[in-house]
Amino acid sequence: MNLSKIEIQGFKSFADKTEIIFDTNITGIVGPNGCGKSNVVEAVRWVLGEQKSSALRISKNTDLIFGGTKTGRKSQSYCEASIFLDNSKHIYPIDFEELVVTRKLDRSGESSSYINGQRCNLKDIINLFRDTGVGREGYSIIGQGKIDSIVGYKPEARREIFEEAAGISKHKDKKNSSENKLSHTRDNMSRLNDIMLELEQNLGPLKSEAEQAIEVKKTRKELKNEEIHLFLFQSENSDFTRNQTQTKLKEITKTYESEIEELSKLNEKYNNTLKLISDLDTSSSSLHDQILALTVEAQKALGRSENLLLTLAYKKESRDKNNSEYLSNQAIMKSRAKDIVDKIAVKQQIDDELQALNDKNKAMSSEFSVLNQSVDSQEKEIELSKQLMLDRFSASAEIDKNRAKYEVEYNLLKQNLQESKLLLADKKKLLSDFKTQKESLISQIEKISNENKLKLSEKSEAELNFDSIKKELNDAEIKRSDLITERSNLQFKLSTIRENIESYSSYDSAVQNLMESAKQDKNISSQIIGTLAEIISVPKEYMTAIEIALGNSIQNIVTPDERSASILIDLLKRNNFGRATFLPVSSVKPYPLQKEYEACLSERGILGCASDLIRYERRFSGIVSSFLGRTIIAEDKEVGLLVAKKYNYAFRIVTLEGEAFLPSGAISGGSSRVKSSRILSQETEAQEVDKKLNKCIKEISLNSNLIEELKEEKEKFLLALNVCSARLAQIEKELIELGGKLTSVCEREDTISSEENKTLSFIEQTSKRIEDLYNMLSSSDKSFSAANQEKISADDFLSEAKDKYFKDKEKRDNLSKELTDMYVKIKSLETNGEKTEQDIFDYRVEYKSLEKKQIELEVEIKVLDSDIAKIQKDMDIDQFPEEERKKLKSAQADLEMIDKKKKNLNQELTDIDDKRAIKNTQINVINEKKIREENNLEKINIEIENMSSRIYETYGLNIDECREYWIGEGLGEISQNINVEKSLDKILRLRRKIERMGPINELAEDRYNSESIRYEEMKRQFDDLSKAEQDLVKIISDLTKEMEQRFTENFKKISENFKITYKDLFGGGTGHLSLEKGVSPLTAGIYIDSQPPGKDLKSIELLSGGEKTLTAIAILFAINKLTPMPFSILDEIDASLDETNARLFAQYLSKFSKDTEFIVITHRKPTMSLCDVLYGVTMQEKGVSKIVKVKLEEAEKHVKEEA
Repeated sequence: MNLSKIEIQGFKSFADKTEIIFDTNITGIVGPNGCGKSNVVEAVRWVLGEQKSSALRISKNTDLIFGGTKTGRKSQSYCEASIFLDNSKHIYPIDFEELVVTRKLDRSGESSSYINGQRCNLKDIINLFRDTGVGREGYSIIGQGKIDSIVGYKPEARREIFEEAAGISKHKDKKNSSENKLSHTRDNMSRLNDIMLELEQNLGPLKSEAEQAIEVKKTRKELKNEEIHLFLFQSENSDFTRNQTQTKLKEITKTYESEIEELSKLNEKYNNTLKLISDLDTSSSSLHDQILALTVEAQKALGRSENLLLTLAYKKESRDKNNSEYLSNQAIMKSRAKDIVDKIAVKQQIDDELQALNDKNKAMSSEFSVLNQSVDSQEKEIELSKQLMLDRFSASAEIDKNRAKYEVEYNLLKQNLQESKLLLADKKKLLSDFKTQKESLISQIEKISNENKLKLSEKSEAELNFDSIKKELNDAEIKRSDLITERSNLQFKLSTIRENIESYSSYDSAVQNLMESAKQDKNISSQIIGTLAEIISVPKEYMTAIEIALGNSIQNIVTPDERSASILIDLLKRNNFGRATFLPVSSVKPYPLQKEYEACLSERGILGCASDLIRYERRFSGIVSSFLGRTIIAEDKEVGLLVAKKYNYAFRIVTLEGEAFLPSGAISGGSSRVKSSRILSQETEAQEVDKKLNKCIKEISLNSNLIEELKEEKEKFLLALNVCSARLAQIEKELIELGGKLTSVCEREDTISSEENKTLSFIEQTSKRIEDLYNMLSSSDKSFSAANQEKISADDFLSEAKDKYFKDKEKRDNLSKELTDMYVKIKSLETNGEKTEQDIFDYRVEYKSLEKKQIELEVEIKVLDSDIAKIQKDMDIDQFPEEERKKLKSAQADLEMIDKKKKNLNQELTDIDDKRAIKNTQINVINEKKIREENNLEKINIEIENMSSRIYETYGLNIDECREYWIGEGLGEISQNINVEKSLDKILRLRRKIERMGPINELAEDRYNSESIRYEEMKRQFDDLSKAEQDLVKIISDLTKEMEQRFTENFKKISENFKITYKDLFGGGTGHLSLEKGVSPLTAGIYIDSQPPGKDLKSIELLSGGEKTLTAIAILFAINKLTPMPFSILDEIDASLDETNARLFAQYLSKFSKDTEFIVITHRKPTMSLCDVLYGVTMQEKGVSKIVKVKLEEAEKHVKEEA
């Protein structure tokens, strides 16, 4: 049997150690509900590596441990489960005939796993059972939930059991592992690439610095050799040179003394004359001082003037620049003014021409009107005359010419009167319309004028708003710049603090080295809990007091036990890291305040015991008490002193400012030790800096939002300003247009009014004339038959009227043509006038803009002129006063007089001086020889001494060490024929060369070499990672191909097996497994087609519960047929089957038991009847499960009792 035994102790309801032995092919486990049957299955699951709480029916891991009963059975402190497997056929990849897998769990939640008694990782167990069908993801343990997952889940969710059966789980795990490794490899490559790029950028400058450092070191070496060579040469040759020089010096001294005696006589004579000159020199000196003082004052005045001149030049330059711009603008304005004048002249010319044409047009129109009326009147007269002739006379009869005329005129005037009255009505209507138009235009002008005032106000307000928002925006941008700078500083500060915390830079070197080793070695890390500073949390107000109380102990390292401390001490010795103090948690004893002194805690000004004022984990209470248990924190040193005296210095007292009162009676105080303080406060400081940084970032965000809002506001105000300006320009144009329209309407109104008056006058005259004609025609014929009346024929009368009519008509037509031409010319002039008027408007706008700029320039020029005037005034004030000039000239004149007297006296000295000069020359020559020899003698001593000092100060070598250096460097024998001057020149050249090279980075060479090595190492690692990446890509590709091939092949076999097992279990029907099409076999969903006998179902969801269970069982047997499992645990999978199917399932189980060992948990009699052995699970003691072997009859009894 493969699974030979299960051992359980303290697992769930199995409080006592329980063994279940499996020595048959089919073993049944029975018992009532709640007795713990499934706990056996879960124990096996747990041993095989199951970690899901839902699969183990727990909320937390410690729920697996027996928790005791109400009847008095105590809870267990741990649980343990083991499975014993036969591996004689080497089913499992391990070199043991028997395999025992064990898993333990204690109350602390710590879990451990073992294979054949050897501790291992849980992953080792999972990998051991992978692809055997036994693992936690396999199909060796099948419960009702597993059945549901096979049939009820989505096609994609069914893959797990098939992958395990197909034997690709291990490959899949390898693939996932390889993909993770590939991802990590690429991440590492990316990081290495970034580091390499940074190193590449640094290597160039470092190389230059290193080359410069090498060159300087080489030059320094050459300088050192040259200086030591010269020093050794001069030291060895100094005695001989000194003796020669002393002999020469004695001879020269004797000659010198003789010459001095002769010179003294000449000097006495010379001094007498010189005294007189000296008196003059005194006066001359006084005058020189006076002249000097006056000259200094003059120079000061000149200096002030020069400064003022520079300022004046700058101011004048600014003024000239503004004047230049002013003149330039003035020229432009003049040009624009000329353009405006020219355009106005052109406009005036156009207006004059228009006026002339309009006047002429008016006259011609009037004439045309008169002619038109005359022609119309004549037409009517002719028509009336014809009618009159027809009505009253024959064509050949003679008529009274005057009477005919009067009668025609009378009829015609009556017609004209009627037409004039109609025309008058039209004129009145036109005048009414013009009045309405004029009122409308005046109203529009007033409205636009009011709008103009409003827009001017809006523009002014918009300008103020724009300037205000512009200032706000500028202030906000300055603030953001300051905040960004502050953010950078805080980020740098935070990173520095974090780096210090991580690198333990504030600790002693031994602690630093140990912590660095712990980072690199997990075994070392497991021996260290942390430093004393890291295990405590100190409020800010007590930080100084606690760090004084702890002192250097704050760097002590806390370990789990003495063994760990011993391992770490060996490590320090082995690596020569230094010394450190270790605090094993298991051995450090608490040292609390004695009870007789606890009353001190209630003293005024006492804040408490140091160990009570800080926070720490309970397990460290012994360590904290050992160091701080007998330390009391006081407010100040006065309180501390009083309490210390009162309790006779029985314990240590530390004040908030760091004063300490020790049990020995000693008192310490002063400034705190920065190193300890930094250790304790680093994390707090980091948190504060982080808060400030977050606040700063938030402020930057808010400020950026404000800037964006202000920019939007600025754009809005600028737009509003532009809209106002554009609208104002448009309003000005509209006002001009409306003014023109109003003028035109007024002119037309005046014209119509004049025409109305003329019409009224015409009506009045016509009415009077009609009345006269009527009276004349009504008088008797006698009044018209006088002798003087002219008689003419009717034809002559008509002919005369027609002649006049045609002449007037021709004249009217000609006049009409002229009027048409004139109208075209007027319209052309009006168009030109409007264009000219627009040009004038544009020029005026430009002129106004320049005029405004000129006003600003004028203000600036006036300010500059004022500054220039003030400077010029200051220059006038700072001029050297005339009175002082006179004093200077007078002093210079007096000095000139004294100089003349001195000249005469000097002439007297000439002879004496010539003699003295000759003598002095002789003495000087001798003296120079004497001094030279003395100097040579002194120089020998000084040079040797100076060179010795310089060599020692520069190189730290005395003469003997210099000789040793020369020999040690292998520089040969010291030359006896050195040219000292050339050697000194060479030394000077080498020093200047070093100076020209400037300061160097002394560490550049070492740093360049280390960085180069680091770069090459990085490059090597990158190449290794690149190769690893290629290998991993190939491995993943190969695994994918192999998995696809294996899964496809085995899935086909399982599908074929399923067809057979399905028919066997259902007694017919068809069952088919298929993969999702168009998708990789490794991700494709698995579809199940189940058609029980006599049914045609479209979906597996339509199957009954029993049918679904039987389908799933058929799949499990199909899988088992492909890859027989070593053992299989079936947890009540036959629960939903009816009696017939349960019997069929039991028979099928028996059929497969030849290759697979089955452990069946069941309630069904058919299944129980086929089991070789039955185990019963009981709870004779409430809450505690027991295992007993039972017979079939007893098992049936259990089932009936449950039912």
